Amino acid sequence: MTQVIECDIPAASRIDPALVSAAFFRHACLAPLQRETISSAECFNAIFGHRPTWMKLVLTGRNALASLAGLDAPAAGDLFKADVGTEYRVGDRIGVWPIYAINEDELVAGRDNSHLDFRVSVMRTTVAGMRSVVVSTVCVTHNAFGRAYLRGVIPFHRWGLRRLVASAVDAGRL
Repeated sequence: MTQVIECDIPAASRIDPALVSAAFFRHACLAPLQRETISSAECFNAIFGHRPTWMKLVLTGRNALASLAGLDAPAAGDLFKADVGTEYRVGDRIGVWPIYAINEDELVAGRDNSHLDFRVSVMRTTVAGMRSVVVSTVCVTHNAFGRAYLRGVIPFHRWGLRRLVASAVDAGRL
């Protein structure tokens, strides 16, 4: 399996710097990019559009609990269908998330909720002369529930994200 390296959120990222500086949790990882002409949206779909079934089931359970708590969460069916478009703009959805920023090299999506605001960036870049993809996550919490939720999720997030990115590289999707 491809090694995915933890790194800093790129300074050139289009994630709102105010969110990055206020983050309770931030995480970024870097992997080699094999497909030179892949767009940021294609990178995003290559990673998040291919979750294993077990991960979809875990996320479905989490979303059901979140909905019961009155939080905005995607429907179960949304996690099981790959709705891949060819063109995206700010405000469109990619997968289950609205897009906040997009250009050829980076796509930023996420969700705002009462307990936390979440952003994920998929960014094509060059590091030490090698074409790479950096996937960054930023979470800003609004209350004790958001902080408690993240404390439980962070270890699984780090492991799961590295696994999704490595799988995309190993399958030749990136």
